Amino acid sequence: MEEGEVDLRALDYVSAYDSNLMCPICRSAFVDPVVVADCDHHFCHDCLDYTTSWNQYSGTCPACRRPGRLIGSGSASKLLLNILDDLVVKCPNQPEGCDKQVKRGHLLDHVNIYCDYTLIDCPDDECDRKVQRKDGAHCVHQPVSCLACRHSMTVQDLHSHWKTVCADHDIPCPSCAASIPYRYQQTHLAHHCPEANAACPARQFGCPFNTKRKHLPSHAIMCSLAKLAPYLSAQQQRQDEQDQARQLLEKKLQSLQKDLSEYRNMSQPDRRVSVPREEPSYFPNNIAGFELPDFQDFQPHASPTQHLLSLHENLREEVSRQANTIHEVDTRLSMMLLNENMRLKDELAYQGAQLSALMRQVGWLTNARLQAIQPTSVSVVNQADQGPSDPSRINPRMPVRRTTDEGRTKL
Repeated sequence: MEEGEVDLRALDYVSAYDSNLMCPICRSAFVDPVVVADCDHHFCHDCLDYTTSWNQYSGTCPACRRPGRLIGSGSASKLLLNILDDLVVKCPNQPEGCDKQVKRGHLLDHVNIYCDYTLIDCPDDECDRKVQRKDGAHCVHQPVSCLACRHSMTVQDLHSHWKTVCADHDIPCPSCAASIPYRYQQTHLAHHCPEANAACPARQFGCPFNTKRKHLPSHAIMCSLAKLAPYLSAQQQRQDEQDQARQLLEKKLQSLQKDLSEYRNMSQPDRRVSVPREEPSYFPNNIAGFELPDFQDFQPHASPTQHLLSLHENLREEVSRQANTIHEVDTRLSMMLLNENMRLKDELAYQGAQLSALMRQVGWLTNARLQAIQPTSVSVVNQADQGPSDPSRINPRMPVRRTTDEGRTKL
């Protein structure tokens, strides 16, 4: 907003005001109010003038329809004017960034003197544009360059450009707080951020593990599919290349079969007319796109038909070789997976054997302890029942198993 341009009817009031302070015509707070002498109704000066402009000497009150003379109505009381001036409003430069709240009576002084966002004349005499008061120390319309992207703009636009438009300024990563250029934010989150969630490298081969990227190396050490991922990727790439080559050969073969079929369906006179020996092309369809040689290359063959049949057989053999190669790659991949599964089964069996050996050792130690405790308890019971005078009835001491290395499984 420029200096001196304040529309009091468009102000945003901080709190609701009393309905008695509202003009019946414009339905907003009174602006320069006047009073009708006959009925004491108040209106804005401009509103009443607009209403009575069609009749200068007679009319009715817009509020009570009482006939009377509206021109020359008196001004409102000083008390009403003071109440209106004490209403708190927001600065009209609020959309530009001013957050001040002032009384309506002081609004013009705030806008014309104190508000930093009011538009004033540029301090440069050669510049006829407007500038905000806070930037009035120097001209902001001279072109400058952004330090990051070297884009030319005005000083007034540089701040917003740096925050929202410039792709080369550094911003903190939302996950790891690392400082990265704005243009590489998505790439950093997708491939480099250690705090972002990422899938196992062998996800496409069946591993469902998903965790933060910084934990993936420890998972890759234990994951068998992750170890095989480079070999599986290479095999997959090779198989895709073989499939593409096979599809191209199939297209060429189909085109040749179609041309050969059309040639066979032609009558003999048509063949003589349409297939002269001087011409390099022998069929209605142009098969030069498939790199067929010229006529002089057909000399080892009895006719162009035999040469075309030989090309057909060569293509068929090439397709067969490609199919065999693909089958061989598939067989190798199956054998690799089978060997890896057998290795894992052997490791599990070894761990089971170790666990069984530990269980047998624990059982042996427990039995030895029980055998050492049992004879003492049995002798005490026999002495209490029979007396010490009958040595023949005392149970002999049970043999204690010796601690040897027999039956142990070394770890």
